[in-house]
Amino acid sequence: RDADIQVWNLASRTQVCLIPADAAFRVPLALPPGSGTLITLDPRERIYARWNLATGHVLDSWPAEAGFRGFSSTATGGFASESDPAFFSVTADGRAELRQWGSGRSRHFELGLRQINGAALTSDGSHFAVSSSRGRAALWQVDPPRRRAEFSGFLLGTHGVGFSPEGSRIAVASLGREAVKLFDPGTGQEVLTLDGGDHMFSTVRFSADSRWLGASGPDGTLKLWPAPTLEEIAAAENLTR
Repeated sequence: RDADIQVWNLASRTQVCLIPADAAFRVPLALPPGSGTLITLDPRERIYARWNLATGHVLDSWPAEAGFRGFSSTATGGFASESDPAFFSVTADGRAELRQWGSGRSRHFELGLRQINGAALTSDGSHFAVSSSRGRAALWQVDPPRRRAEFSGFLLGTHGVGFSPEGSRIAVASLGREAVKLFDPGTGQEVLTLDGGDHMFSTVRFSADSRWLGASGPDGTLKLWPAPTLEEIAAAENLTR
């Protein structure tokens, strides 16, 4: 059933905002850092909304991309900077929108991929990546818009994607012995594969200091691995030669 949305400060363990349930069904999607706002989606009406956490009121709203189908589309928050927060959303059939409130810009992309199930935006807003259940992931440059690289070689599909905070590594989630693969966004080359046992992973994220990589799956499994830099990976490979 419809339920209230609660936003909490984990450090102080206090509730920051309560958005009561009403006739609308809202799904919380993203908290742009430093903006004091929350992004929600009403999948019935296909409407995104941006809420002021201090007042609990809607600041603005806009329609979801045409082709949005219930929960089958992916919506992922990404933020260009605290002074110009942005929201990045992708439909399952391969259309994307990057909306920046500070500059008032809204950009649309045709990705050329279908069955998209994951997306991520770099912290500076310059690039984004998407994954597809067809076993491919792609890296895009925002301005000017162009595809920079495509990542393939997944035997069991791709289910999620994430950037390291500094943007030097891309992690793509899959399952089994290729649970997570790391790629160099500059060259598009695979640099490391992490074994996840028999589990599938649909979400992959780096820690804020870039030193750890976490992946979770629909069965509730969460795995953590050390996240070596590209230089550390290259040094380890040289030692084994």
